[in-house]
Order: sequence, then structure tokens, then C-alpha cells
Amino acid sequence: MIQNSNGGVAMKVCVVGGGQAGFQVCESLVSKGFKGKLVLIGEESFPPYQRPPLSKNYLSGKLDRDRLFLRPKEYYADNGIELIYGQRVDDINLKRKQIFTSNNSCINFDKLVLATGADLKKIKNLDQCLNIHYLRSLEESSLLREKISKDKKIIIIGGGFIGLEIAAVCLEFGLKVSVIEQADRLMKRAVPNDVSEFYKKYHMARGVNIFTNSNITGVDKVKNDYYLQLEGGKKLHGNVILAGIGVNPNITLAQKIGISCEDGIKTNQNGLTSAKEVYAVGDCANFYNVLLKNRIRPESVQHSIDTAKVVAENILGNSSVYDTVPWFWSDQYDLKLQIAAMQTKFDTTKSIKYSEKSFSTFCFNDDKHIATFSINRPADIFISKKILSKGSMLSQDDLNKKDFDFKLLAKKYL
Repeated sequence: MIQNSNGGVAMKVCVVGGGQAGFQVCESLVSKGFKGKLVLIGEESFPPYQRPPLSKNYLSGKLDRDRLFLRPKEYYADNGIELIYGQRVDDINLKRKQIFTSNNSCINFDKLVLATGADLKKIKNLDQCLNIHYLRSLEESSLLREKISKDKKIIIIGGGFIGLEIAAVCLEFGLKVSVIEQADRLMKRAVPNDVSEFYKKYHMARGVNIFTNSNITGVDKVKNDYYLQLEGGKKLHGNVILAGIGVNPNITLAQKIGISCEDGIKTNQNGLTSAKEVYAVGDCANFYNVLLKNRIRPESVQHSIDTAKVVAENILGNSSVYDTVPWFWSDQYDLKLQIAAMQTKFDTTKSIKYSEKSFSTFCFNDDKHIATFSINRPADIFISKKILSKGSMLSQDDLNKKDFDFKLLAKKYL
């Protein structure tokens, strides 16, 4: 505890992790009038910044670096936030409530928030023989932008959101682009078949070579050129190799200090972990969602923001629970894919096509609406989030009606 100006005792909150979630905890506390001491510790050599543009507008050069930062540097000092970046938290003593950093600093706290994010999955058997690029940080995106502005051919390993977003940007730079996906379709873990197929056709029509059901069986390097052998004998040539095969929650620190983890740091609906006065938010947190009656760990900006707001409210003593519909988006070319989903496992789907570049796919389990996937239809996602949060009554029969109008139908359920 620290003394405040009127002689009372003020709370000291420390946030470990300088990404979107960590920043949002601090911003939410400040905006709600928190009068204690705030410390935000980040391992990267930059203040908190947006990550989504790293594979989109920043990579393409449409967004300057300064516009990535969530707030200017002076914001932190002006709002009583001690910003420590470029330091790693090596250990935490929960009993004494002390944090130990990589420069041998010791920082005391009353309440602790873990916002340690996620780590990229690496391709260990290929890292040794290929100079593989990964994209998670500002530094990595800057390096990749420099490479694709000079080279002519890129091979992307992984046909998920990140891989396809980068493929779209590289095509704008005039590169020859090849995407290798181990699964039988693109974005398989996240979207239904028709969305996968639509994006495959859209990328291929613009010149991207896509290889699904493909594994790399051999690698050759000749000077600065790489040759990847695929099953079946196909050989791909590239000057740049990039891998985007997903992430793992960063739970190393949490495990070290004895906090319960299972596909992330386990929390209750308030964001509390198994340790007293310790919360977790964002990509590292396996958060209990009251609406879904289940733990979820979606890797998205919205999850980071929502969980951070819940934790900030609880730190302030206001009871708050995580009860929002998970939401996500991906920008590729002139297409905006948006997802509102209670779950991503479903038995039937129904698509409504509005134009060649605009449709929504509604997903059902036992005729219960549980997810909507929309391309260039933000209104459908806005409505879906609302009706899903209230226990959607949308049925397949509704969608089959000739005079189907989602906006009018939504009024019936809202």
C-alpha cells in the first residue's frame, strides 16, 4: 500500500504485460477514477501498441508506426501510470507481493494482473535450415515489410487469418505468393466450409498459389533462395519464408509461481486466478464466460478489451462478470470477415448471399443459432451479437423464407 494525499492508504496495482489487454486494464481504471498507484510492465521496447495492423495496414505501409501506439507517451505520466517497458518479469513472490524484473528491480504490489499474451508456435524442424519469419511484434512486422519491399517470392506456411492477411498484402507489393496449409481447407479451425472455399477462390483469382492438405518433406537453400518440397513432388521457390501457424498462451510465469493453468491461466467469471488478488486477462487467460457457461480463450482484441474491463471493475470493488458474445474480424483485400460465435462447432449452416462479395453464414446446433460469419455485412454481425447475447431464437425456417429480412426479424427477438 502507499499513502495518498489525504493521509489514507491507496492501492497499488501492477500489470504484467504491455499489450492491448494490459493497457486496457490501466485505461479502464483511470477512466473510472482509480486513485491508487498503477504500474504497467512490458517486455517489448515500445509502449503499448495495436497488433492487428501488423499484418495489414502497417505491413503494407498505409499506417505509420506512430499511429500504432494506443496512446502517446505523455498519456501514462499524465494519468499516474508508471510505464516500464523493455523489461521482462522474471519472478513474482506472491506471499510478499513482490515482482522481480530482468534489470534486478523489485516492485511491490497489492493487486496483480497477468496480461502476458501469447507466444508464436514455431516450426522447430525447419527453423534450423530456414530463415523463417514470424509475425507477432512491431519489430518483426518492420523487418518483414523491409524484406517484401525488396524480394519477389514469398512462401507462407499456414493458411489461417494471419497467413492470408499477409498473403493479401504481399500481393499488393507485387510478390509471387504461395500458401501451404496442412489441413484440407483454409482457416479450418475458425470458419465453416463455405467461408473457407470463398476465400480460397478469392485469393487464387488474384494470383495466390494455395496448397491445402500439404506437408513439407524437404528443404534446399541456394544462396538467398529457398526450395521447399511438398508431398506429391511439388517444389516451391521463394526468397522469403514466413510461418503463421498459431499461438500458445504465455503461461510460463504463471506456472512458475504456482497459478492453476489449463489452455491458459484459469480464471473465474471475475478474472480472478487461483492465487488471491491475482487476475489474468487477454490471450493468456482461459476466462469463464457466464453467457456461454464455459471457459473460453479466443485470441482476439475484443477478448482482451472485454476481459480487461471486467477485471478493472472488480479491482475497483464493482462486481462484474464476463458475459459478452465473442467477436472477431479479419481484413483481406476489400473483404472484411466478421465473426460472432457462441461456439465454433455446429451441425448445419445456412448462407444468405447479398452480392458477389457479401454474404452471411448462420450456424446451428440442433436448430439453435450459435454463430454468424459475415463478409462485408457489419449489420448482420451487429444484430447477431445482440440476439445471441439474449439467447437467439433465429431458426433455419426463418432464413428459408422468401421475404427474409434480418433487420426486421431481429426486432421480433430483441
